[in-house]
Amino acid sequence: MNVLYLLSEWPTPTNAGARVHDKLMLKCLTEQFGADVAYWSYRAGPDSYERAKSLKIMPFHDYRSWDLPLTLARLLVKGEPLPTSQFLSVAARRELRDLVERTRPDVIVLSCVELAVTLPLLRELSSAKLVVDIHDLQGLRYESILRACKPWQVSKRVKHELLMRSCNIIEHEHYRFADVAWALKQEDADILLTFGSVSEVHVVPNVVDPEGLPQQLNFDDPSSGLPVTAVYLGNYSGAPNEQCALRLLQLFSQPAIRDSGLKLNLIGMHPTSAMRRAAAALPNVTIHGTVDRLADYLIPIDAIFVAPLDAGGGVKRKVLEGMMHGCPMLTTEIGAEGLELSHGKNALVVPADEMEGPLLKLITDRSERHRIAKSGYAHVMRRFGYGRLLDAVTESMRKLAK
Repeated sequence: MNVLYLLSEWPTPTNAGARVHDKLMLKCLTEQFGADVAYWSYRAGPDSYERAKSLKIMPFHDYRSWDLPLTLARLLVKGEPLPTSQFLSVAARRELRDLVERTRPDVIVLSCVELAVTLPLLRELSSAKLVVDIHDLQGLRYESILRACKPWQVSKRVKHELLMRSCNIIEHEHYRFADVAWALKQEDADILLTFGSVSEVHVVPNVVDPEGLPQQLNFDDPSSGLPVTAVYLGNYSGAPNEQCALRLLQLFSQPAIRDSGLKLNLIGMHPTSAMRRAAAALPNVTIHGTVDRLADYLIPIDAIFVAPLDAGGGVKRKVLEGMMHGCPMLTTEIGAEGLELSHGKNALVVPADEMEGPLLKLITDRSERHRIAKSGYAHVMRRFGYGRLLDAVTESMRKLAK
């Protein structure tokens, strides 16, 4: 089977959740199916890839100063999703046509919802089966972010309203040109089918990155010798992660948490000015930004991963990351979505505003941290190893070949 894989951008940095999924999909499709690879990006990427037969760079989101208002007008007046004017330019159409003619794919896989704006053109250019790897239902994700935004956050509300409209158009209209959509969890698959825009959805989940696995964890070690800490990991340019971090900062300003001596480490790209302002008066909080080694902060048993998420979609890779490093997980139902977690067994799943009590208990009870961390680690290794992604993609390709 000849596969063409179209990426929205080269999957770097590799610690961003969506980019890890793309990286593992790239590994799967090139190693198992010898896929050709093309990608669009702001940044220059590699001229070749060791397991790809070809690579092509095309313009994407390269707006000139007058393109943005034109594109927004098309969204609001004509109901055309973002991006349109630059992405489907004459040059981009020509390059895409040449790529399809050269590679002659049996299956074309699009890496995200934004690339689905090419589906009508791809349907004209090729008889290949068309697959959209949706990551999550972006329209619903932006809607959840809107609900979580404060009334005075006007710019954020406008931004996510526009993104929600664009993704709704793609998910309800453009997906009809696809043969199959790949969703991260069954719940998203069921919802997508109600849209009526795609007739078949296969579950292809987020999984553990085998290259990011720590060395074999020793849960029988009586103590790490390190103080108990709390940790959260995210890309804070995304509204759900910033809101989660601000909620954590509020939690760590509470007297009982301050008096416990527990330290919070906030790790990840693009910490915001609002986070830094809120953390300035909190000596028990450190904002690290990106770090070289997650294993220095995600300490088995003795680093409690606290994720009071109340917005977002899909399957939260940050939660997988914490559990695969052996951290006891304290999160919400939003954070646990799609991970098949059992409250009290392999994680503690509580409302975002009820985390103080469970966190205080975990600080003082190492046996409880040990039990939850060990069970959580076993769960993600068993249910979300790389082999599950490989099996899901292989099975989907088998169905497409019928």
